[in-house]
Amino acid sequence: MKVSVNWLSEFLEPLKRDKKLSHKMTSLGLEVSRIQQLKSDKIIDLDITPNRSDCLSVYGVARDLKTLYKTNLKPLKRKKIIKKSSKNKHIKKINHTISPIYSCFEIRNLNNRVSTPLIIKQRLKNCGISSVNLLVDILNYSMIEIGQPFHAFDLNLLEGPINIRFSKPGEYIDALNEKHYKLMKSTPVISDSKNIQAIAGLIGSNKSAITKDTKDVLIECAYFVPDLIRQSSKTYKLQTDSSYRFERGVDPTAHIQALEIVLNLIYKYSNYDSYNFSTNKNLKKTNKDKSIITTDLHSFQRILGLHIKLNTIKRILSNLNFIVKIRGNKILVQAPCYRFDISNEYDLFEEVARVIGYQNFDSLSLPPFVNSSGVKNKHEDRFSSLFVTRGYREVINYTFLPKFYQEHFNKKDSIISIDNPISEDKCDMRISMIPGLIKSYKYNYSRQNPSMKIFENGKVYFQNLKSKITEKKSLAGLISGSDSNYALKEDSINYNFFDIKGDLLSILPNIKFRSIKSNNLLNKRCQAEIIYNGKVIGYCGEISKKFYELESIKPTIYVFELFTEMLDLSKPIVYKKISPFPKIRRDLSLILDKNLKSQDIINLLERERFKYLINIKITDIFYNSKEFSENEKSVSLEFVFQDMNTTLKDSQVTDQINRILELLKKRINAKLRDK
Repeated sequence: MKVSVNWLSEFLEPLKRDKKLSHKMTSLGLEVSRIQQLKSDKIIDLDITPNRSDCLSVYGVARDLKTLYKTNLKPLKRKKIIKKSSKNKHIKKINHTISPIYSCFEIRNLNNRVSTPLIIKQRLKNCGISSVNLLVDILNYSMIEIGQPFHAFDLNLLEGPINIRFSKPGEYIDALNEKHYKLMKSTPVISDSKNIQAIAGLIGSNKSAITKDTKDVLIECAYFVPDLIRQSSKTYKLQTDSSYRFERGVDPTAHIQALEIVLNLIYKYSNYDSYNFSTNKNLKKTNKDKSIITTDLHSFQRILGLHIKLNTIKRILSNLNFIVKIRGNKILVQAPCYRFDISNEYDLFEEVARVIGYQNFDSLSLPPFVNSSGVKNKHEDRFSSLFVTRGYREVINYTFLPKFYQEHFNKKDSIISIDNPISEDKCDMRISMIPGLIKSYKYNYSRQNPSMKIFENGKVYFQNLKSKITEKKSLAGLISGSDSNYALKEDSINYNFFDIKGDLLSILPNIKFRSIKSNNLLNKRCQAEIIYNGKVIGYCGEISKKFYELESIKPTIYVFELFTEMLDLSKPIVYKKISPFPKIRRDLSLILDKNLKSQDIINLLERERFKYLINIKITDIFYNSKEFSENEKSVSLEFVFQDMNTTLKDSQVTDQINRILELLKKRINAKLRDK
C-alpha cells in the first residue's frame, strides 16, 4: 500500500515530514518497507497485515495516525446527495448472500471527455495505477483515498437490468484485462439479461466498459462477502486492487459517504444533467453492528504488565473511534464497523499497547515456573542423551501427514483430519512417528547419505470408536545402511534387526521382545512387540513393503516406536553388591523343535530361579538336516553361575546343569546333542 505524504497531510495536520513519521507508523503496526523521495512529495510503501483492511486507504492511515498526533482529522470533501430513491429500474435481483448491501449511483449525460486533472494522474501513478479516462480515474482515486472499491457500467451498453447472482455452467466473461474466462459453477457475478458484466468484486467485462464517449453510467458501490471474493480470486488466479480490499472487508456503512466523495470530484472536474441514488440492503446478512466487548482495568494492567490509568485507556480507544462506556468496574467497548479485526478483549489490549508503543514497555523477567511433568521430561532428555551416545541423531518432523497416506496402515476411523490444513501434504494428524522418520531418511538418502541412525521425541494422535481424541508421547527411531563409512581396510556391515534390538536393550535392559505379525507398519516376517513389566510399550522391526513402494526407496530400513508414558521410571535405582568370587561357565547344545523360540527357553529357566544361575545367553543356532531332522534345530546355551559368599564347587554347578537339562527335557522335549 503506497501512501503519499502530501495526500496524508490533507487530512492530518500538523504532519511532520521527517524520519520520525516512518518510525511512528511502524510502531503503530503500519510497517514501513520503503520510502521513495520525489521532487515535491514522499511516497511511503506500507506492509499492511491482512487483518487491517481499514488501513488500505490514505484516509484509513491518517485515521490511525491521529491517535499519535492527538489531533482531529480534516473532513473528507463531499457533495451531499440530495435525491434518494429506494428502487432503481436498472437493478432486477440481488442475491444477498453475495452482497448484503448494494448501492448504485446513476449519472445521466456525463461529460467524460474532460482530461483527468494532473494531481489525480500523478497520485494514481505514484500508487501504481494507470490513467484511463476521467470517470475511471476518479473512481480509482476515491478508492485509494477512502478504501471503497467502485465499478462503473455504461448504461447504453447493458442489455436490460442487472442481477447479482451465482454463475451457471457454460457462462464466460471477456474481462477488462483482455482475457477470456470460462466461469466455474457458483462464481458470484453481475449480469444483464444476456451477458456476464463482471465477476463480483474482482473484474468487469469489456462489453460495458467506460470510455471517453460514455454519457450515461451506473456506478456500483457494494459490500461483497469477503470469503466469496477470496475464493474467486484464488479460482481465477487474479487479484485486483478491488478484490484486494473486498476480500479483507470494506466498511458496509460508508456507501453514501463514498459516493458523495465521487460526486464531489465529478462536480468539480466535469458536468452532468442528473443523478439518482439507490441502495438495497439485507440487514440480517450484514455484520455492521459490532457486539459490545466487556473488560476491566485489572485485565488491561495484568496482560500489558503496565500500570495504566482508566482515563488513558478511554482516551486511546476513543481516539480510535471506539465507543467506550464505564459501568462501575467494567469497561464496555464497541468497535467501529470497519474494524473487522476486533472481536475480544485481547484485541483491545493490543490496540492500547500499540498506541502507547511497545518500545515504552519495561522488560520483565518471566516468573518462576514449576513444570508438573518435570520427571517425565527428565526421562525424555535422558533417553535422548542415551540414543545420541549410541550414534543416533535427533530429528523433528511435522505432526501432519498427507491425506490418505495413513489409510494404508491404519483404520480410517482412527485418523484425525484437519478441517483447514496449511497444505495438501499436511492434512492428517500422525498416528505414528514412523512415516515422518522414513520421509526424513528419504530426504537424506536422495542426497547421497544412505547410512543413518535417527530418532524423534514427540506426540502421536488418534481417535477411538467413540471419536474421542487421544494423544500419546512417543519415542521412535530408524536405522538403515551400514555401521561404518567406506574404507579400504575395513569391511562395512549392514544394519539388521539385531542392531536395533541391541540398541533398545542397552538403554532399557529390562524389556523383552515377542514376535508378532499384526502390525501393518512393519514387515510381517520381521516384527516384534516390546514388553516392559508385562505390558506392551511399543514395537520394532523392518518397515512394511508398502513404505518402500510409497517412498520409492530401496535400502532395508528398521524402526522402533516406544510409548514412553507406559514406562514407569520413577522408581529409584537400587544398587546391588558385586560378588568377589569367580564365575563358572557351562555350555549346553540341545536339539529342539524348529518352531520353538529361543526366548521361550530363557523365560522358562528364569521362572525356575536356579540358586546360583546369574545369566543365560544363546551363543549359537544351527540347522543341519543331515545330522538331525528338518523339523529340528541345534541351540547352544551358555550358563553363568556365581555365589555371593563362597567359591562354587564343580559338583554344585554340575548338579545345577543336570536339573536344568531335566527341566528342558520334560517341558520342551529337549535332547542333548551328541558331540
